[in-house]
Amino acid sequence: AGMLMMVDEQAHALKRTWCCLEQYMALTPDGSRQDPLLLDIAVDYKGAQAGVMHVTIITDGLTEAEQKQEDDGQSGWIAKAKREADLPIHILTSALAIDIGTSQATQERDRRRILNALSGRPLQDLDHPPSKTHEVYEHVNARIRAFFAAAGWRQVVEANLPQWSQITTAKLSSCLQADIHRQTLQLSFLHAAAAFNNSKLKEVTDALPPSLTELNLMVGGCMIDRHGLADLLQRLPTSLESLSLGLARANLGDADLGILSCLLPEKLANLELGLSGTNVAELPGLAFPKSLMTLVLHLSNNPSVGSNAMKSIAEAVPSTLRGLAILLRRTTV
Repeated sequence: AGMLMMVDEQAHALKRTWCCLEQYMALTPDGSRQDPLLLDIAVDYKGAQAGVMHVTIITDGLTEAEQKQEDDGQSGWIAKAKREADLPIHILTSALAIDIGTSQATQERDRRRILNALSGRPLQDLDHPPSKTHEVYEHVNARIRAFFAAAGWRQVVEANLPQWSQITTAKLSSCLQADIHRQTLQLSFLHAAAAFNNSKLKEVTDALPPSLTELNLMVGGCMIDRHGLADLLQRLPTSLESLSLGLARANLGDADLGILSCLLPEKLANLELGLSGTNVAELPGLAFPKSLMTLVLHLSNNPSVGSNAMKSIAEAVPSTLRGLAILLRRTTV
């Protein structure tokens, strides 16, 4: 289940009280569901050709077709990045400045009641003038801004246009970090190459909310190394339970992976490592948290991976492990 939000060229929906409330409700679990709803954004804007309108759809995850690409061994995440690359800069700028406290509604009564209900006023006070500022407003703002920060991060990293200088990745980092109750985060920078390096990875690391329990971060084909990844692993939130780290085609060898695996959070329960097309071979010194319950290793396209690597994995997995999957296409196993 989910919600599709339509945004026009003037970004009116991002300034409306009802729309802000609906976005917040979609992104926030409640008593009837443990997970947020999917939230897709359709942006309607004028293209370079006069009189021609374009639509860019920002999806919360992969489309069905993109997921099929992933299942077939292709990259649905790269297809998603290309599909969303035309997100207009002014839409993202407006989204990162969302403020439900100054939003508007066609009926002023609706605005008063929504703001008063959010701030916890009793039923009989819902028609009173609402507070101009309230900590709940900031919580709502942080949740929505963080969603758009994550959705637009790759576009900002890859963009080479002067107008994108209005938004820095440091700004996105601060917006995401402000959503202190966020529990899940998914970011893909697959094949962003030189545009995504250790310094950009550090900004992602700085942004990780303290209550995060699930992180899916794909940085394969980027200009990162062991040092940037070590900084990430050492500063992961202590609340983290599930980590999916895509490192395909990264410049990592056995020594690097041995060091990095020792830095994994001690309480991690679920781990997925994408190591396809790297320089790993025998995997000596591999280590996994003693609390690990499930492990997925993508080792395809590593011709030096053979029986010694399988022995290293068998020696490293803890007794707590209940699920194990290893992908080994185009290896010597």
